Amino acid sequence: MKWTIQELKKLFRTNNQFQSTIDCKKFLSEEDPDILDISDVQVKGDFQVLSGEDLYLFNCDISCELIMPCAITLEDVTVPIHFQTTLEFSRKFVDDNTYIFEGITIDLDPVIYSEILVEKPLKVLSESAYDEYVEERVELDQEDLSDNPFAKYKK
Repeated sequence: MKWTIQELKKLFRTNNQFQSTIDCKKFLSEEDPDILDISDVQVKGDFQVLSGEDLYLFNCDISCELIMPCAITLEDVTVPIHFQTTLEFSRKFVDDNTYIFEGITIDLDPVIYSEILVEKPLKVLSESAYDEYVEERVELDQEDLSDNPFAKYKK
């Protein structure tokens, strides 16, 4: 979703509502193994143009589904994501919550993907994660502790 500043100023007077589907698969990388796949992202909302402050506010309702690996079994788990956020854009620094843009266009796609990364859970579990899970306890006796270089600190 890209808009020029001129388009935003014109649309703000007539229709400041938007609804779009974004393909965020292009942002997935092997360096981030937490997200295996992502569905099309549904984004809807409205925007405001504060001309005096050169500030552009986007109130977004974002929903999609992520495919993430189970923390125990590494099975694929579908995780629905739905949240609302306000994105602020400006040409100059306003505060830490404001994205600075250069040129004449505002591109929401990478910013929306970064918001999804913030909202995703740190770990997920499949329904059958604990079905085959076996916890083993190892108890050390005094002989095993003597081989431990840190055993003297215990005393």
